[in-house]
Amino acid sequence: MSPSSIAVDKTRYNTQYINYALCFFIFLIVMVYFKTINAYALNIPYKDDYDAILGWLVDYKASDFGGRLKLLFLQHNEHRLLASRLVYATYYTLFGDVNIRSFIFLANIQLIGILAIGMVFIKRFVGGFWAVPAFVLALCLFDVNNFENADFAMAGMQNFGIVWWFMLSLFFYTRPGNKNLVAALLFQALAAFSSGNGMVAGGALFVYCLLSQDRRKAILSGAGMLLFLGLYFIGYQSTGEAMTAGSVYNMAMFFLHMAGAHFSFENGWFCALIMLGILAACLPLRSKFKFKEEALPLIAILVFVIGSVGVTSIFRGATPIVQAYASRYFIYTHLLTAIVFCLLYAKLAGKKSQWPVAIIGIFVLLFTYRSNYDYGIANLELEKNRLQHIEFCYPDVEKARKISEAACAADIYCIKDARFD
Repeated sequence: MSPSSIAVDKTRYNTQYINYALCFFIFLIVMVYFKTINAYALNIPYKDDYDAILGWLVDYKASDFGGRLKLLFLQHNEHRLLASRLVYATYYTLFGDVNIRSFIFLANIQLIGILAIGMVFIKRFVGGFWAVPAFVLALCLFDVNNFENADFAMAGMQNFGIVWWFMLSLFFYTRPGNKNLVAALLFQALAAFSSGNGMVAGGALFVYCLLSQDRRKAILSGAGMLLFLGLYFIGYQSTGEAMTAGSVYNMAMFFLHMAGAHFSFENGWFCALIMLGILAACLPLRSKFKFKEEALPLIAILVFVIGSVGVTSIFRGATPIVQAYASRYFIYTHLLTAIVFCLLYAKLAGKKSQWPVAIIGIFVLLFTYRSNYDYGIANLELEKNRLQHIEFCYPDVEKARKISEAACAADIYCIKDARFD
């Protein structure tokens, strides 16, 4: 064996060793997150859990087949929650009752799927030391400052769910063959009916298919987007607040605060400007208007993330930002942060500055993770205390009481029994 071959084998071995070591740290990050969930998740409904889970299941149990089908697509606020309701209905059918704590874990398990698919896309794009940006993705996704999704069953099932179904559809769109295309369309449908920003997911998938220059996929994803969008708004009733005269400025500031929320509330807008600047400088273009093929899934995720923050800004921008700002939307800023790091890391590949920049970036993100962890734990403690000492954590106490009594009478869930679990 020649010296050059030995050097190549040694380099490959070192690369694999570092990737495996980082995968172990990814595993630890996931374990810390779920240990935290285990410590704070309670079998007690919170806010919309009363309407979206208990009340819905009471109606579901009392309905015939046709009525149940309608209930699956029934509007909840501005959302259709088909994917979440399929989980609730399946769980109840299998076990004969409801456990809110189980739904919380099922909601958070979706993050593992998001991470796994994200790692596949990153490995294809980056190659080499792909586990470095994958580690950053895990660090961002499993961030406890996303506490509302972490211990609020309905919120986690919906907000993690829309990302999961989108990622799953995107994964199958990247695969060849008719079977994969059928799966991609199926998961695109679930994404479309998972949340109010399901239409953004369809648009991002269509963008991917267009950029990949696959005419058949572009036609089918575009047709699916239009079909699902039309079906989504059949019988739809608007619940959004009217825009005020100064709402354009409010929407812009909300967008920036949400885009940079991974790092800060007060200075989120500034962090967002820095990230968007890095993003503009690091777009993986092969020519002026053509992206590198391996980067297309990440570009699609960017379109979905930025579009989702934009849509949220439209509906929340009329509300003062202190009231509109909510951790349940942080999944998008976490994804944005991870992808910006990945694109920067790939842009500097082969340059002397790659590793110093990567190390500095990871230290900043580790510091942010620790700060966000303390913030998240404080809020998880607060929410757990509320659930343990307030009879019904819901704005309309009497409505929550009636839903709870109906759920218990239907032998679906009894909050009195759950409090003693």
